Amino acid sequence: MALNIKKHRIIMINILKDIVGSVYWKHLGFKWGTLLYLLYNLDRFSTDLDFDLLNKWSINEEKMLLDLAKICSKHGKVKDMYNKEKTLFLLVDYEPYEMKIKIEINKKRSIHSKYEYKSILWYQVLCMEAESLFANKLVALTQRKNIASRDLFDVHFFLKKWFEINENIIKERTGKSLKSYLKYVIDFITKNFTEKTLLAGLGELVDQKQKYFIKNLLVQETCEYLKLIISD
Repeated sequence: MALNIKKHRIIMINILKDIVGSVYWKHLGFKWGTLLYLLYNLDRFSTDLDFDLLNKWSINEEKMLLDLAKICSKHGKVKDMYNKEKTLFLLVDYEPYEMKIKIEINKKRSIHSKYEYKSILWYQVLCMEAESLFANKLVALTQRKNIASRDLFDVHFFLKKWFEINENIIKERTGKSLKSYLKYVIDFITKNFTEKTLLAGLGELVDQKQKYFIKNLLVQETCEYLKLIISD
């Protein structure tokens, strides 16, 4: 499946713009890779739109899903949509044989995650704060059902930018102190990420120079950064 980054980015931003301009803008907290890419200059491309549902009890989820499908249908064909226990999901196909855009809304957010308005391409978007992003990404790294190299790449990005970590999220979601959990993360990384698997799901999102770094240095550098935090 091909990825035309320029086209994908434009359509994804247009969908985000329309969601932000809808009646649901106060109920959704923008997060993950595309937020990092647009706001913090994450040095990999991101193909999806991810949100937390902030006011679950004041929202009719089925109506929201249908309304979001109408928004997305202006930019492509909605190939799939569902409302499950933890997630609202839509899949948008804007052109045959091109990578599709996933829109995922998490209904089980951390009670300690914090959000703030940020300016993204001249729009005020309610976004997860950087400290909460980092903490939740650290947890996703080890708890995701299928291990994702992009999580490791993003954790490295947070570390080299020296972002703070929301420790309350770590305690809530793992039951561990920050130092104890980071020790576990180091062990998890060294056991689960290998040169053969590091580019899976990530290779098409980076350039050749980054591919070399990912295969040869990403694991080592990430673990060294984590050790520096633990040693403080």
